[in-house]
Amino acid sequence: MSAIKLASMLNMKRDNIYKIYGKDYVDTSLLRKISEVLQHDFFKYYSQELSMVSDPKEPIGFVTREELNDVQRSLENTIQTELRKIREELVLQKNSYTKKKISRKKK
Repeated sequence: MSAIKLASMLNMKRDNIYKIYGKDYVDTSLLRKISEVLQHDFFKYYSQELSMVSDPKEPIGFVTREELNDVQRSLENTIQTELRKIREELVLQKNSYTKKKISRKKK
């Protein structure tokens, strides 16, 4: 199909079609519009690539979802521990500040 015809079907200028051809990616809303106009599901190519992610026991790269969840829990625990330490330190600083303030008033 010519760029002119596709542009007409998409209600765009021909130059925009050439810009689309030159891109490494296409916005999903534009891809949907192209799919509708050409009556072809271009999303199926991407959904086939994602099918391996749907099974939680399937590996994702070098780790499984379960391993990723373990890492997430570990990170959450580490963050909570660090926040506790910061809170304790702030309380100590506040108490120290209050003691200094009181001692200055007594003088």
